[in-house]
Amino acid sequence: MPETFRAVGAHSRRKLTEHEVCRIKEIAVQNLARNASLTSDELMRLANISGDQARFCLRQLVEEGKLRQIGRTSGTRYVSSEA
Repeated sequence: MPETFRAVGAHSRRKLTEHEVCRIKEIAVQNLARNASLTSDELMRLANISGDQARFCLRQLVEEGKLRQIGRTSGTRYVSSEA
């Protein structure tokens, strides 16, 4: 069973469903089809999720080979692995 994420921040204390994780990942991939890069803050606003949830989904996309991570701290950006 795929890993899901339980947010502990102020936005949500419930577990994301597999469907929600897929939806958030799709939002990220669609955004990157139009823009050169994406941050966790941008995904947070686009998908109306917490920062922890955004980072979780972005990390999964990196592990799946769909995105590349540029940086490691507050300036971290994500780009398509096909770019």
